Amino acid sequence: MADINLLAVTDLTGTTTTSTTYVDVTGAILAKESMTALKRYLVMVQFTTDHSTAVDNMSLRMVSGTTPTLMPGSEIIALNHQTVGRFYCFGWLHEFTQPATSEDLQLQWKVSAGTGTIKSINMLAIEVDDLAAAGHYYYGEDDDTGAPTQLTTTPVDFATLTFTPNGTDDWLVLAGFTTLSNATPNTSVAAVLRHGADVQPAALWEQDVSGDTATHILTRVYPALAASSQQFDCSAEEDGGARTHDHKYTAIAAINLNAFVDHSSSWVAGAHSFAVNNTPEILTESADSGADITPTTTGNFVAIYGGISPVGGFDVNRLWVTMETVDESGFKGAYVHDIADDQPMSGSGLRSLSSGSSRVIDLVGQAQDVTNSPNIEQRSLACFSVALTAGPTGRIMSSMAGYGGLAGPGGIAGPHGGIAG
Repeated sequence: MADINLLAVTDLTGTTTTSTTYVDVTGAILAKESMTALKRYLVMVQFTTDHSTAVDNMSLRMVSGTTPTLMPGSEIIALNHQTVGRFYCFGWLHEFTQPATSEDLQLQWKVSAGTGTIKSINMLAIEVDDLAAAGHYYYGEDDDTGAPTQLTTTPVDFATLTFTPNGTDDWLVLAGFTTLSNATPNTSVAAVLRHGADVQPAALWEQDVSGDTATHILTRVYPALAASSQQFDCSAEEDGGARTHDHKYTAIAAINLNAFVDHSSSWVAGAHSFAVNNTPEILTESADSGADITPTTTGNFVAIYGGISPVGGFDVNRLWVTMETVDESGFKGAYVHDIADDQPMSGSGLRSLSSGSSRVIDLVGQAQDVTNSPNIEQRSLACFSVALTAGPTGRIMSSMAGYGGLAGPGGIAGPHGGIAG
């Protein structure tokens, strides 16, 4: 049975920087030795950040090679704006083709002053050539980084893709957005993953200082897509009349979950309301069904998730995934600037599961202040084996800095067991 080539990096320990020039984030690297020259990789990078002051910037970017080369749409410039100690979730999506001589993909960062903090990092690279050749993967992007396109108060579809499924398979669709604030007025960007008349998930984030650049990922599972032409779009508009935001980059990808030997998924549009301050609550039980899975084979499983946090007031909601009760992603914080914001959160996890009995895959959330009636809605969770229904033998390389570190291609030595390579 073949495995897909996949590289995962997770760091849940946190790290800080005071550098005012770009430096590597320690351990946040997708190593060239684990990827194949001339192959295409779908790359997801998600991280949660904070800053020691409310007035200084923190910048992050993904680069390739030793030069290094900035990867499209990956650079963010984040001003904390409000209360110190409230973490923001960012996410970036891109398809990268390794050159003839493979290159490292590295997360870098700097601050304008003060101390920047990363609370958690998830990095995932999935080799997609064989999936695409079999009709199990589609991708589109719209790169305006050289000349950003000004948003209007009318929705505009940027990155788009169209394909015709078989009518029975389940699909995971990922949409990445990078937007720029070109003025200072207090306005927001409205972004949606559009599927015809269906415009969920939908997010709204504020960028109220000139130069602020944000990157976010929206995710959704679409079960049993109809056997007709299906179009998906990254749609964005200005939320207000000031026209102070630009489109820099969008990317959209669709993955057929039935291409994998085992998979499970859940999509819930309705809201989960939190009951107790700073207390984890499982978001995928009873009516929400979750993504529990009964593996038919022992091996590695990937979980990809997302949700929208319409926080009431200047508060924090958090979202993460547990696989067999173990936190495999670290929390993704959603701190909003305005009571009207709908902040996106996303992340991924990787864990080795044994065949036989049902395995619990849960979304877990937490709210800082329930007096403002916070909730998380439009929640998507997909879990799938790295074992493919057909295809070439692959490799799994994984680094878990928060759980004992990389033990080599054979797996990870850590308290939660081993991940076999």
